[in-house]
Amino acid sequence: MLFRSFHICRCAKISSLRLPVRRDELCTAMRSGSDAPGLPPATEETVVLMRPLATNAHQCHLLLAEDNLINQKVAVAMLSNAGYLVDVVSDGAKAVLASAAEVYDVILMDCQMPEMNGYEATAAIRHREGTERRTPIIAITAGARAEDETRCFAEGMDGYLAKPFGKDALLAVVARFVWTPTTPPTVATS
Repeated sequence: MLFRSFHICRCAKISSLRLPVRRDELCTAMRSGSDAPGLPPATEETVVLMRPLATNAHQCHLLLAEDNLINQKVAVAMLSNAGYLVDVVSDGAKAVLASAAEVYDVILMDCQMPEMNGYEATAAIRHREGTERRTPIIAITAGARAEDETRCFAEGMDGYLAKPFGKDALLAVVARFVWTPTTPPTVATS
């Protein structure tokens, strides 16, 4: 399992945690810096879990859910050459399991896959995440009609990319959801 660390700066004290981080560890780290005057202590109710800020694309970890081997290889090559870390699964059920086991910055989800399609997988991921977090999910689909795009957003996906796509289009849609100190995401996430 790949681990990335992130730092919490609060009240001029710095705590370092390694991902994946448990909520109680985060609260403890936040409480350790809460003795500054005028600031209430952090509690589990007041702590908002946020992904670490990546300093560049090399630290961004993506999950690609795609059943076609050729499409997998092409997308991984495009993303890897841009510096992203990419995990690949071949169906929606595996995407749900992978997203439960690892924290991803973005999930690229094919809509039509065996076992569990991308819409069902997105619903399962959203249900599991609840209100704690919202991992950006980008739909990848052969459907290029306006109705297809509308359905993807209605099903809980955050972005949309029609097949076939080129490297520039893929990197542009991923960049909309990657949070870096110099480039905040261009879409609101819950």
